[in-house]
Amino acid sequence: MLRRPPTTLQITAEDIAAYEDRRASEALLAAQQARAAEVAARATAAAAAASHAGVGAGGEAATQQTTA
Repeated sequence: MLRRPPTTLQITAEDIAAYEDRRASEALLAAQQARAAEVAARATAAAAAASHAGVGAGGEAATQQTTA
């Protein structure tokens, strides 16, 4: 059975720097997306709270008018 020589990997300092840069940019992108999702969720919650506040106030006024 023939054997081939073992494979050797050569990693340079530039390879490591490129890997670290890519990981840092991926982490930054993930943080930005999480922040955008949080802001969107807060805006949705605020809009829902505002619409519920308007409905509740209108409902009380209608109740007061019909019972008076």
